Amino acid sequence: KDHELLTTLDQNARFRNLLDFKASTEWKLILAKIIGRDPSNWWNHIIKINLGTYHGMEPNLPVIGPSGGLLGYLSERGKTFSTVTRIGSPDCLIPAKIRGTQHSGLVEPRPDKFHLKSSDKLMISNLLPESRPQIGQMVVTSGLGQVYPEGIPIGRISEASKSMNYDLYFNAGIKPVAQPNDLQEVWVLIK
Repeated sequence: KDHELLTTLDQNARFRNLLDFKASTEWKLILAKIIGRDPSNWWNHIIKINLGTYHGMEPNLPVIGPSGGLLGYLSERGKTFSTVTRIGSPDCLIPAKIRGTQHSGLVEPRPDKFHLKSSDKLMISNLLPESRPQIGQMVVTSGLGQVYPEGIPIGRISEASKSMNYDLYFNAGIKPVAQPNDLQEVWVLIK
């Protein structure tokens, strides 16, 4: 009985947070339940959700976590399910900027040989030297390109250094806002 009560309280809190987030955003969102994961590649793993073409899902719709952090985009769709390609995948490159500035770059998976010390698996690359990225700054989608509207949080800068390309650019490691391991629901951002 205690376990059932705790489970119900946990679900209520989760759904309350989901409703609070939806009420606080201007984006048009549809809630989806995670119905599967690819365990063979945990960081770049594929997430399957319970919405598909039958529910009006289109290719390349952004997918965000319960509190707004970018998770990826819809890459494949079936009639009653869709596949989400996650940030951190080589197939998920994101035009981004440092929030509150116009300094922009590209969020991509961090190569193993990348010379930052943090273990974060994402980076924003090709920042101009005047950007001087600082630890803790929020990186958000820039709105450039066709997939992500401007302002979706991606992560916070965890480390920055000059690139190996003759010190013309900065690269910065990013700690993602959305952590998918414990998620049960996600938001699909619709047009």
